Formats: sequence, C-alpha cells, structure tokens
Amino acid sequence: MRAAVRALFFLVAALAVAAAVPLLPSLVPADDADRTAWREELIRLETHLASAYANFQWTVETESLDLVGLHRAADSSLAAAANRRAARRTFRELVRAFEDGHLNVDPPAHPFIRLAERAVRGSGGPIEAATSAGSACRRLGFSAESHGFGLPFDQLPGYAPVATAPFRAGILRGVNEDIAVIRIASFAEQNYAPACEEAWNARAAVSGEPCDEACEEALYADVSRRLVATFARTLERLESSGVRTLIVDVTGNGGGSSLADALARELSPLPLRSSPVGLIRHPHSLRSLVQQESLLSRELARPDLAEPHRALLETARARIAATIREVETPCDLTPLWRGERVECRQLVTDGMHSTGVLSYAAPQELEGLDVAPSLFFPLSYGYREGAFTGTLLVALDHGSASATELFAALLRDNGAATLVGERSYGAGCGYTNGGVRLELASVGMTLRAPDCARLRASGENERAGLAPDLPLEWEREDRAGRARMALAAAAARAQASRPTPPRP
Repeated sequence: MRAAVRALFFLVAALAVAAAVPLLPSLVPADDADRTAWREELIRLETHLASAYANFQWTVETESLDLVGLHRAADSSLAAAANRRAARRTFRELVRAFEDGHLNVDPPAHPFIRLAERAVRGSGGPIEAATSAGSACRRLGFSAESHGFGLPFDQLPGYAPVATAPFRAGILRGVNEDIAVIRIASFAEQNYAPACEEAWNARAAVSGEPCDEACEEALYADVSRRLVATFARTLERLESSGVRTLIVDVTGNGGGSSLADALARELSPLPLRSSPVGLIRHPHSLRSLVQQESLLSRELARPDLAEPHRALLETARARIAATIREVETPCDLTPLWRGERVECRQLVTDGMHSTGVLSYAAPQELEGLDVAPSLFFPLSYGYREGAFTGTLLVALDHGSASATELFAALLRDNGAATLVGERSYGAGCGYTNGGVRLELASVGMTLRAPDCARLRASGENERAGLAPDLPLEWEREDRAGRARMALAAAAARAQASRPTPPRP
C-alpha cells in the first residue's frame, strides 16, 4: 500500500513539474535586449492593428480611444518589464483597451491542453469508416452542449412542448393570445453533435472509405443542412398549430457561423436583404475577391449560359473588380498612433455584403449556376424561405453576440422582427477565411484581429451592439421573471399589430 501511495506521489509531482516547465521561460529575468525586442514588437502590433483590424478606425473615432496615451503607457511598461510574463500582460492590456470580443492576443496553449485535444481528436489523419459516430464527431470537434431555453419559458404555466433538441420549442397558452417560443442556443455547427452523428451514420451507409479533409468539409455542410431542415420543420409545426406570434430566444447565444443567416430567412416570408460588409484594404481581403472573380469568369465562359444569368454575372464581376481596385488603394492609419489626423478610410464598404456580392437572391433565381453560393452564400444551406409567417420577436441580452447580431439585425433592418430585451454584446463581424494573425515571436504570443465589419441598414457598425425596440428592465429580475416580461412584451406587440375592428 505504501509503495502504491509513494508511486502516486511521485507521479503527481512529475506531472506538476511537467506542467510548470513551459511557464519557466516567462519568469526568467529580462535584460535590455529582451525589452528592446518587446518594444519593437509593440510597434509591429500597432502597425498591424492599423492595417488589418477592421474596427480600428471605428473604435478610435467612436470610443475616443487615446492611442497616444495607450502607446506611451505600453512602451513605458515594456521598458521596465521584469520578465516575459510582465511583457505579455502589457500586450493584453493594450488589446483589451479596444473592448472587442473578436480581438485577442494570446500565448500558445499549454502542452497539456494540446495533448488533451489530441487525445480527443486523434492524430488528425483521415478517420476510418468503421469509427463510431460519437468518436468520429468528437475528432471533428463536435460537442453536445445544452440547448435549453436561455429564458425559462418551459417553466411558465401553460407551456406545451412542441420540439426538444436541437431547437427547443413550445406554445404558451394564454387567455387572449397563444404565443410560441423557440430557442437557438448557438449558431456554431460544432455545438450540435447529434446532427453530426446523424450525418456520419448516413455517410457510413453509402461509403466505406476513410473520411479525409474533403469528406470532413462535406460532413460539415451536411450538418448545416440538417440543422436548417430541422428548424424549418419545427417552424412548420408551430405555424400549423395556428399560433401567430413567435419569440425567438437567442439570449446568451455567442454566435457561430453563417448558419445564422439561413435560419433567419426561414423565419420570415419577406425578402431579407443583407447590409454592406466592410473589408480591410489588405492582401487578406484581396485573395478572397480575386478567387471570386476567377470563379465568375469561369462561369461566364460557358456557352450554354442563359442571357439573364450572363447579365447578372457580368454585373457581379464588375462589382468585384471595382472592390478589388478599392482594396488595392492603400490607407495608412498609423499616424493615429501619433495623434495625427488621417483623411482616408480603412474599410471598403461599397460592393460586398455579408451574403456575398448579392444582398438578396430569390430561392430559384440562381438555379443552374455553379457559382450560385459564391454570389449569395446562404444558398449553400438549402433553407426554406418563410417557414413561419406570423409576428416575430427576437429576445436579446448582453450575451447575444457576433453571428447572433447578424441574425437579429437582418430581421430587424428588413422590418421582419421586433427586438426585445437588452442591448446585445457588440461583437459584430469576426473573421473571414480564418482572419488575420500576427506572430509576436519575442514575447511568444499571437494576435488575431477581425478582418470585416458588418454594417446595419443605417450604416452603423454592429460593434455598437443592437438596441432593443422594446427594452426590458431585467436587472432586478430572475430568469423566470425575465421570461414573463418577454412574454408580456410579445402579447402587447401582438395586440398592437392586430387590426382594429371598424366602429359600427
């Protein structure tokens, strides 16, 4: 027994030492060469923010950020930093001053974390066809997170369930008005492991080949389409029940992918037109635009192309070409770090939308075009426009962010929904094609900056957050109280939208 205890003690001690070893270089006392390198990295970071961070100019102008003071404090701190740990803290504080949830600077993950991830996801090679659905989906990064209501509508009197996971929904029977509720807990496909397992089992039924990178992409696309189809079926059940008012609960939904756009279109019969997206004047934006231009040129070379499609593609290609010229036109914002004025704008906001070149395309408008999803991204999801046609409210809170703001803004700015609750987080657009990274070698950190900015119909940056049409004073309420307030707001909205009967 003592031998076992002693062995366990030495194992724990060895693990503790192994865990501490990667931290030791950060605690080694710095010399003048280290501090000089860190101060040079500071200039690199500031230059990178000025060129590759989409919300840089907006934050400086809107939030009156004192860049001169920010630089002076960071430079002074690095000049006196005792070790790399202190230097890292300085870089974090500078980035944190921008208060942008998509802007971060971090050291590499601890080796133990990487080992744990590798244990879950495997070596990263092709996944054998005989692998169980659960194991395969874990290797692909899927997890089964909770999809319960953010506001506990299902705990209120009169709640009748209609659907559970992945999109919980039900009807609250009222004296004067029945109100439906549906929950979208996340717009990130990887948080829906059961949908991945269904897709994996469907693939296994027709293929015995290992799942390589192309297979993984196809599997993710299948998961997206399954989620969109499930959402539509749930909305159809609510619609067929006769309910005419629906609350979409996206409280606490931190975002995800363009799945948000596709689900929004199923909630309204109106043609939802996306707002412009701002692109940085940077090679990162240019690569994507050049690729799209090439795809359109290839499609235009088809001899069997219908004339209406040819005209549309020619217009789209000309718009992309004009955007490319704008992106290639430089705008130097680094003088802002010195307190000087600049006359140019870093973002190119004419020509492209969050949905691609087109702000809207009817479901059948681009049928037969191979490049249809490149022109209008949501088409790849196979959504059904207007699966619900009644009065719509979207419940937001401060935890509603990123793609959730795209979802809510798309519905609100097209007059399809009323926003209720509190102002959203204000994360806005995140990353396209992985975003733009900067390696800060001497301090051992990586900066990741959002490379796009979504604009509202009013021209306002989503980073400002979405203000509710019906603000609710939730501060003193528990979760059930918040749900009751949202329900009361929906009932009042439904009553107000009902036609007034003519007087005799």
